[in-house]
Amino acid sequence: MDFFLDSGIFVGLCDHKDKFYEKCKNLLEKYPIRSNSYYTAKIVETELARKRLQIIKKGYNNTVLRLIHQCIKRRLKQMEKLVEYEKKKPIQFNPLVDDIRRITNYKQNDAIIVTNAIFWSCGCDPLRDPTLITIDYYDIVEKADKIIEQAELKCNRNILLKIRPLWDI
Repeated sequence: MDFFLDSGIFVGLCDHKDKFYEKCKNLLEKYPIRSNSYYTAKIVETELARKRLQIIKKGYNNTVLRLIHQCIKRRLKQMEKLVEYEKKKPIQFNPLVDDIRRITNYKQNDAIIVTNAIFWSCGCDPLRDPTLITIDYYDIVEKADKIIEQAELKCNRNILLKIRPLWDI
């Protein structure tokens, strides 16, 4: 399978206190990296740097924070590719980001990640079942049908991307 990961998955993989830690660990056990392809958006790196500040609030010391940060960097390097379609196709990309921002309550990073996943899925083999995995249920998963419908209108093509919450994988 081909998976596109939202930033929350990386935090869940590396932070033992994260409520999604076990589910993220199970994802990689069920779908190992050696036999499945994992991708993410380049902007996830920036978003994860910002999330590091949120992790500090959990009461970690500097050593633990450094280990989590190193784990996240290692996990990002395991990805097949960090995609960045906003620089490759800005004329198509930016209007779709704006539409998805409206659908996802104006969350810029969510819209950029989802739009990258949509463009990524257009190049995937349909038999590999391209799937965006996220922990953001209310802004992304719950609105997946609207997002895909809008993407199909903007891109004038069938979008094969499935948007699924981590706990349904």
